[in-house]
Amino acid sequence: MKRFPKMLTLMVVGLALTLVAACGGGLDQEDVDAAVQKALAEAEADEGPSFYEGKTIRLLVGFSAGGGYDTYARAISRHIGKHIPGNPDIIVENMTGAGSLVAANHLYNQAKPDGLTLGSWNSAQLLIEALGGNPGILFSGERFGYIGAPSDGNPVCAVMGHAGLSGDDLLGGAAAKFGATGAFGSAFSDTVRVMNEFTGTDIELVTGYRGSSRVRLGMQEKEVAGGCFGWESMAVTARAMLDAEGDDKLIPFATVFASDDPEIAGLPSIRDLITDEADLALYDVWTVGYRFQRPWTTPPGTPEDRIETLRAAFAATMADPAFLADAAQAGLVISAISGAQVEEWVLDTLRISSDTKEALQFLVPSE
Repeated sequence: MKRFPKMLTLMVVGLALTLVAACGGGLDQEDVDAAVQKALAEAEADEGPSFYEGKTIRLLVGFSAGGGYDTYARAISRHIGKHIPGNPDIIVENMTGAGSLVAANHLYNQAKPDGLTLGSWNSAQLLIEALGGNPGILFSGERFGYIGAPSDGNPVCAVMGHAGLSGDDLLGGAAAKFGATGAFGSAFSDTVRVMNEFTGTDIELVTGYRGSSRVRLGMQEKEVAGGCFGWESMAVTARAMLDAEGDDKLIPFATVFASDDPEIAGLPSIRDLITDEADLALYDVWTVGYRFQRPWTTPPGTPEDRIETLRAAFAATMADPAFLADAAQAGLVISAISGAQVEEWVLDTLRISSDTKEALQFLVPSE
C-alpha cells in the first residue's frame, strides 16, 4: 500500500475533522486537536520503517581491512540491519588516513545527515581535538551523533621474542623501538608516550605504519621490538603471534587497565606503576577515551528520530544471541556502551580544563 507523506496526511486529517466539526458533527476543537495528534503519531510510526526500507547504509571505517576496527565493524554490520525498521542493507567501506581522521572529517563535512552514512573512527581523535594537537581536525566532536560502541578498550603493550627483552627489562628502562600508526592519537603512540612520561620507560616510537596490520608485520619482520594496542584487537588479530614460540612470539607485559582475562590478568597495569598523584589524575583523564572504543557516529544534523532508531538497533544487536555467537567465534570482546553514555564521555573529554590541557601537551609531538 502506498504511504502518504506525513505532512500531507496531517493536512488531510486536520481539514476533514475541521469540516466535520463545522457541520455539526459533534466534535469540538479539543477533539480535532486530539485526532490530529493521533494521526501525527501514526504517521511518524509509519514513516520510520518506510525510510530505511529498500535503502543501503554505508559505514565508513577509518582504518584498513584486517584490523580491529574493521573486524568489529563487519561483525556488527552482518546483524544490525535486521534490527532497523525496514531492514536496510549495510555495507562497510574502509576510508583510511591520519589515524582515521580522514574518515571523521569526511563524515562531518561531506556526508549527508540523513541517517544513511555512518562512521567508525578512533575516539582518541577527541582528545587530540581537546588538546589542540592537530590543525587537520575539521570537526567539532560534540556535534556528531553517537549511536553506541561495542566495547571499551584496554591497550596492552607487548614485545616480540626476537627482541631479547623481558617486560621487566622494558619497565625498568631498557631501550627499545615500538611501531605506531601515527605520532599522536592512537594506542600505539599514546600509550608509549604515557609510559615514558609517567613511569620512566625508554621506548622510541617508529611511526608511519598504515594500519595495525602493518605494525604487526613490522614486528614480525624485526623492524621494531613491539607495540601497544587494544587487547580486544590484539587477542584476535595477533592470535597467531601470541600462540607462537621463540622469536616469533608476541609477549604482553603491561596493560592500561587491570583485566580478568586469564592471558593478561597477572600483568601490571600502567596506573599501578605511577606514583605521583598529579600524574595519576592526568592518566585518568587520558584513559576516558578508552571507556568506549570504535564508536558508531552520524554526521551533525542527522534527525534525532533516526539517531534514536539507530541507537535502538545498535543496542538490540549487542544483545542479539546470533551476533554474540558470531562475536564469540571470532574472539571479539563485547561490552556494549550506549550512545548516550558515549556522548557524555565525549563532552567530558572536550571540556577538560586549560591546566589539564597544558599538562597533557607531552602527548602532542613537536614539529
